Amino acid sequence: MNNLNNNYLNILDLPNEILFIIFQKLNTIDVFHSFVDVNPRFNRLVFDSIYIHDLNMTTIMDTTSLYDQTSLIDPKVLLRICEKFLPRIHNQIYKLTVEEYSINQILLASNYPQLYSLSFINFQEEILYQYLTDNLILRDLTKQITHLNIDIKETIKHDSKIGSKIFTLILSLCKKLIVLNFCHMFPTRNYSPSLFYLLWENCISSTLIKLKINVSTLVDCLYLLDGPLICLSTLIINVSSTFCPLEYINPTKKLPKLKYFSFTAPNYTRHYDDLILPLLRRMINLEELKLYLTVVRSGSTYIDGIQLYEQFLIYMTQLKKFTFNITTIVSFRTVRLKLQSNEDIQRSFIGRGYQQVASYIYIHPKPFLSDGECHIYSLAYGFEYFVKLNNSFQGGMFHKVRQLKMNDGIPFENKLFKVISQDFPFLEFLYISNDYPQKDNQHSSTLITFPYLKFLHLKWAHIDYAKLFLLKKNIHLSRLSNLSIEYKSLITITNNFTNDATQFNFDKLKSLDVCQSFVRPKNFHQYFPLEKPVFLHPITGHFIVKYAEDNGSPSPCSYVLPRKSCREKNAPAYTFGTRCLVEKKGGSRTAWQKQWFANSNPFTTKVDFNRECAWPTPFHYYVQPTLGLQTTKPTFPAWSIATRLQDSPTLISDKNPAPDTYDTTTAFRKLTAKSTPITLKSRIGGTKITTNQSIDITPGPGAHDDSKFLSNRRSSPKHSFGKRIPASLCQDPYVNVIPSI
Repeated sequence: MNNLNNNYLNILDLPNEILFIIFQKLNTIDVFHSFVDVNPRFNRLVFDSIYIHDLNMTTIMDTTSLYDQTSLIDPKVLLRICEKFLPRIHNQIYKLTVEEYSINQILLASNYPQLYSLSFINFQEEILYQYLTDNLILRDLTKQITHLNIDIKETIKHDSKIGSKIFTLILSLCKKLIVLNFCHMFPTRNYSPSLFYLLWENCISSTLIKLKINVSTLVDCLYLLDGPLICLSTLIINVSSTFCPLEYINPTKKLPKLKYFSFTAPNYTRHYDDLILPLLRRMINLEELKLYLTVVRSGSTYIDGIQLYEQFLIYMTQLKKFTFNITTIVSFRTVRLKLQSNEDIQRSFIGRGYQQVASYIYIHPKPFLSDGECHIYSLAYGFEYFVKLNNSFQGGMFHKVRQLKMNDGIPFENKLFKVISQDFPFLEFLYISNDYPQKDNQHSSTLITFPYLKFLHLKWAHIDYAKLFLLKKNIHLSRLSNLSIEYKSLITITNNFTNDATQFNFDKLKSLDVCQSFVRPKNFHQYFPLEKPVFLHPITGHFIVKYAEDNGSPSPCSYVLPRKSCREKNAPAYTFGTRCLVEKKGGSRTAWQKQWFANSNPFTTKVDFNRECAWPTPFHYYVQPTLGLQTTKPTFPAWSIATRLQDSPTLISDKNPAPDTYDTTTAFRKLTAKSTPITLKSRIGGTKITTNQSIDITPGPGAHDDSKFLSNRRSSPKHSFGKRIPASLCQDPYVNVIPSI
């Protein structure tokens, strides 16, 4: 350090190792914009091959929000990076991550000869399909890609066929693709395309070896395995719904090349015996198997170790590792057999090669809910999610779990949450579903802490759980950024927003789902000071208040306008209230200044034709036909998008003659029988019209001497609008030259 004696340190005093760690914590856009060309040292660090080897050109650093995120890239910053920086490092980029709003400029910036991995983040399915179909640069780039990652926003159209078209198009374009992650990148994404519409007869055999994918139904999984993925050895699949149509394929072919299979279906499935078991029996050479299932059974007992072994494990002779979490829900009214106890479940796993297994049985307390649940899972726990945790939970260590869903018919007490905070130390998403108030709501002296919790869902929870989690004196949530809760619960715990706002865990909130419309009270901003206007979420239908630094709200000082555009009628100005979510209609506000329409062309405008009706139409122009040396307009007047440019061409003078101003009667009488096809002298720029015939050096049709020319072709003189090319006399069979006397 150079400044050991000083009371402060400059960033230039930090060693390269620390600076490099700082750069890796920031997004690439900020690093390029802030550090490149500052000094040679920063340039060496930023353009180091280790740093730019995997280039992430997105600003979405936190994808934990369940709501769509908008790109925060400044168009001017992006333009500078694409023009100045990417061409300098294009041959050192091996992995590239882009988002919907910047992909076009990044692809046009340069070619990427070393690129083998490409990731599309936060795309709408229609836009991604359009790029894959129409963008020639991207289509050419896919020929060299071996690893591809796709992240698509959830769509309102649950039966959309675009997802299956994108999947098929990728397999046909990427000839060298070996690893594909299709909509299985983030736990908060619920986009699950239906592959039921796939037309495998148009697809060639794929080179794909590893596939991670979300699908809509269980049948989609069967269609996928029945396709041309002949080289597939690793399949990680998440099924949103196990609904099965009346007609479905039932392939029986073996899958000998499949070595690794991970199947997740956390929602209820009733097709375990007729679809899932036959599928598992086909994987004869499987080496590793992961199953996450919630099975609903009628007329059968709980799934235990004996059933797993005899029904499909005995067929997997090459299996080396089996990881599972299986929940069986059985109705007593449909079961005549005696159900196993927890001790029976534990004994069923002895002597059959299983690893350590945990289990517990839960009986619903309400008489009308005559169902029982049996949970069995292998240890150490190998999944990132745990669903249907209840008061029968036995504890354990769950370091991999990031998402937990709790539900029960009896209240959750504080002791259970204390155990969960210790057993799930890296928990990020917590869903609580329990309508019953706590019986023992006396909080212990030890503060409960969830250091990594980012999303808390309390919409289906009693208000006691809102008080427990949202008051700092009960639970400490240092990273809570997303909250879903009933608005009436907020009113109650804050005493209609009159209690001290510093008592609540609202400091880091970025989005608030209040589940209903409401009028913000006077002190609402004290609890949520950075709120943006409430909007209706297109998927859930809930009213949401979004937070975070308002990077999308520029002040007039953030605009760079050297002069007011001739097409800008309302220059940016300070507002005196919250911004409207829906932009005001009308006016000529330039669309390229909006995030939803990033266009660098300043002449792309948004116009209200009901108000802006003062512009001329083509019929407002009166232009006489022109002839001769007169200036000609390059194009005829057309509909204008805004006011006319000041440097528009000068209109043609009204004194110039049009073709119909000539008196051709005399010429017609003389030349009806005999007319000359050529002139004696090439006319320059067209016929000149003047009242003084003595100085007219270019003869008109009536100035020729008929005695010197004979013609057998009968034709009338035509008006010319340019330079006529004289024909050679020897090439015209109709012209005879008479020697002059």
